[in-house]
Amino acid sequence: MTEFVMPSLGADMTAGTLAKWRVAVGDTVSHGDIIAEVETDKGIIEVEVFESGVVQALRVKEGEKVPVGTPMAEIGEAEAESGAATVAGAETATETAAESAAAPAAETETETAAETAAASASEAAAAPAAAERVGVREPMRRSGLFEDGPMASPAVRRRAHELDVSLEGLRGSGEHGRITIEDVQRAAKVSVPSGSRDRIRISPYARRIAADRGVDIGQIRGTGPGGAIRADDVLSAEPSRPAEPVSPADRMQRAIAAAMTRANDEIPHYYVEHTIDMGPALGWLRDFNASASIEERLVSGVLVLRAVALALRKHRSLNATWQGGEAVPSDEVNVGLAVSLRGGGLVAPALRNTDEGSLAELMGRMTDLVARARSGTLRSSEMTAATITLTALGERGVESVTPIIFPPQVAIVGCGATVERPWVAGGRVVVRPVMRVTLGADHRVSNGHQGARFLSTLEGLLQEPDKL
Repeated sequence: MTEFVMPSLGADMTAGTLAKWRVAVGDTVSHGDIIAEVETDKGIIEVEVFESGVVQALRVKEGEKVPVGTPMAEIGEAEAESGAATVAGAETATETAAESAAAPAAETETETAAETAAASASEAAAAPAAAERVGVREPMRRSGLFEDGPMASPAVRRRAHELDVSLEGLRGSGEHGRITIEDVQRAAKVSVPSGSRDRIRISPYARRIAADRGVDIGQIRGTGPGGAIRADDVLSAEPSRPAEPVSPADRMQRAIAAAMTRANDEIPHYYVEHTIDMGPALGWLRDFNASASIEERLVSGVLVLRAVALALRKHRSLNATWQGGEAVPSDEVNVGLAVSLRGGGLVAPALRNTDEGSLAELMGRMTDLVARARSGTLRSSEMTAATITLTALGERGVESVTPIIFPPQVAIVGCGATVERPWVAGGRVVVRPVMRVTLGADHRVSNGHQGARFLSTLEGLLQEPDKL
């Protein structure tokens, strides 16, 4: 049995609202199936399931808002149904035996029959549970919920890293000793400054929710260990001041601001910048589009997107995510594309395997991704798979941008507008279309020399657009 939890669909997400279940109890699901629609500050996201099995229970109701990591459903193996049938059959046998015991018969024979049936039922019911206890760690290893060390889901490990909580030695309150989000948050409980009259034990996550909702934590009675205030305590408390109406665009902007503030505080950024001659790329693009149908035509952005992806093949340190205090290189090159939304706000969904396929295929995928981002129909995997982000403000006429890294990524590329500028070529000053590119990267993972080499590789690729 595995738990389907409220996923983290970005570093700025702390909670989500279940908009709709796409499954019911008893349905069989497979890896990649859409199981639910979740509403976040960035719109409605279709959430995929990454386990195969049978839906055993739905714990969260539609319309309910829950913190990231909250168990929402239980998914068991298909064989679990037969096990449940065995238990149900054993219970039926018990009831039948009890009814038979009430029939006229010798008292000793009745008691013996009832005891025998009850014992058989007890053994039958205990057998699946015992088997589950014996084999629980191996299935969880296979499902990705158990790694070397404490038993915890990826969401729990991510939350522990955010709160700087070590899972080693932490006693889990979940099934089979599994560590839950609440266990991590309890371990991260803190106190108000010592100068306060009363010391209030509250987790950083609960404190942040209280601040967002305008809840006076001094009026909350905590239900955690030692009276510690948990997130649930804050969510069930009444705000101490009237909530100000906030538009979806404002909510998204606040969420983005919170995430970028944290990224600025926690990630030691460094920046390198380079101006690239876009003449060869634009010349090739002009010739290509002249002989292509309207549907097959490309835009310059797709050339830059592919060039960034191919450059990452040679500079793997930039194609990684920061997890558990170290950089974890990715086997896939998934460039996240920053998309501005018409109602305000920004999302950066990923184009999986951006370095593969033809430019025409990439153009089609990019167009589809942008359209779905603006219509609010992205998938959860697209919101979490990016290994680097590309943000381009050229269409706004901006010549350069200094972007902030999207955690847990370790690098981001910003492109300005392509403009005509004086350029020295062959000893002569000529007018050329040039684009300024900025790389922002994490100094814990790479350095300026490596960043400069990446931009040099990117420039070389854009000088030979026919090879993209």
